[in-house]
Order: sequence, then C-alpha cells, then structure tokens
Amino acid sequence: MCVRIVHSQVDLGSVAERLGAVGRERLSAEAWGKHQEEVAAFWQRLRADVMERVERELAGAGWGKLRIYQDGMPAGGETARRIVAEIAQKGSPNYQMLGELLSRGARIEKTEHAGLLQEEYRLIRQIAAGSRPAERARAQQMYRRRSEALLAQRDRFIAKRIEETLKEGEVGLLFIGASHQVRSYLPKDIEVIPLS
Repeated sequence: MCVRIVHSQVDLGSVAERLGAVGRERLSAEAWGKHQEEVAAFWQRLRADVMERVERELAGAGWGKLRIYQDGMPAGGETARRIVAEIAQKGSPNYQMLGELLSRGARIEKTEHAGLLQEEYRLIRQIAAGSRPAERARAQQMYRRRSEALLAQRDRFIAKRIEETLKEGEVGLLFIGASHQVRSYLPKDIEVIPLS
C-alpha cells in the first residue's frame, strides 16, 4: 500500500521554523493558520483510512506481517523505533501513526539512503537560511536543478529496499511524499494499492 503524505512542520526538523517563517511571510496569518488546520485534518482522515485498510489487508494474519517504509527514514529496527518515538513525541501526526502501527507489532525498515537525504537536506537548508529574497531565490534555483535527479535516485533506492525486504505473504505500507514516483521502480509482481 502506498500512502501519499503531506509533511507537517515537525517532520521537517530543524529547518521547519525558518520554512514556516517563509510560509508566514507569503501568506496572511489567517491563511497560514488555515493551511495548518488543513494539514491536521488531512492526517486525521488519513489515519482512519490507513488503519481500516491495513486491518483488511492483513486479514487476521497479525501485525507482524506489516512492514513499514517511511519517506526520509535512513535506519531500520531499534534505531528507527527511537526516531519514530522522538518525532511522534514532538507532535508529528505521521510519526504518531507509525508509533501506533509499531506498538501493534508492525516492523519498520530502513527506507532511504542517508547520503541522498543529507544532500537534499543541505539544499533545503540553504533555501531556509537565505536572509534576503534574492538569496532564497538562488538557493531555490540550485535545488530545482538538482532535485529531479536526486528524487529519482531516492525513489530507485526506496524501491530496491522494498524489493529486498518485503517477503511473500507480507503487507508493505509506504508513507511517501506526493512528488515521489517509487511505484515506477518497483518490480511488477508487487501489487501497489494507493491510499490517500
């Protein structure tokens, strides 16, 4: 199953405050507040849909048959569980849902290549660090030039991780941003059910 997600500010980590400030500069306080409410409502609806669909797909096989793949997750196992708990505690609806799934017995896999994530983070941080509109515009242009190839590299890596770790009889649940095209890199024998 593939879940298209909207990242909350908490999910963006240390660049969130600066990007939030940029967003508030571009939108009125009322529009920014409405945007935040829409993101919260999105996650509330999505949680209900995901839980219902996962239970149906597992068909009583047990939560241990669920493997989770998360956009931006550079680790698996206990390290991933610690990351999930930390970000969930900060208020991320995405990571709160992951925590609930893990508490039921699901397993979380390393999904991303750390080096590719660090490169993207560096480019985004440069946008957020720009103190003047011209600096941010230059950083955005640099990001746009590199982002398409970087996204394709990330998508290929994610698809390979799913192919390597998802076993026969298991259900995979991928939480991924809307720009990603992981599905196009997955083997044809993996059925993809979109949820969003």
